[in-house]
Amino acid sequence: MYKLLSIDAAAVTRNLMLQNTETNTVEKVFDDSDLINEGETFEFMEIGKTYDCGCKLIPETTFKRAYNE
Repeated sequence: MYKLLSIDAAAVTRNLMLQNTETNTVEKVFDDSDLINEGETFEFMEIGKTYDCGCKLIPETTFKRAYNE
């Protein structure tokens, strides 16, 4: 279970701060559901309420550039 602590909204994306109610760890989650889902968004979430949800983690990627000298 996660408690929604805050929402930092941009034009079509949002950053959500979620607190795991079992471990008390806080996760910053990027929500782009308005861009990729048709009709299925997380706009219903309200600050202070608790939700039974999971977070899909994407590992941080390091990009290397090739330069021709």
